[in-house]
Amino acid sequence: MSRLEPAAAKLTAGYKNCLSYKNQIYKELQLVLALSVKEC
Repeated sequence: MSRLEPAAAKLTAGYKNCLSYKNQIYKELQLVLALSVKEC
């Protein structure tokens, strides 16, 4: 079990990083959409 723990921790950290990265992109997309709607 102890041999698998570091790999599991890496996967979990990578997953959290992926989620926060997607959230960042999503927020930026929303901002761009809001600005483009204002331009219209």
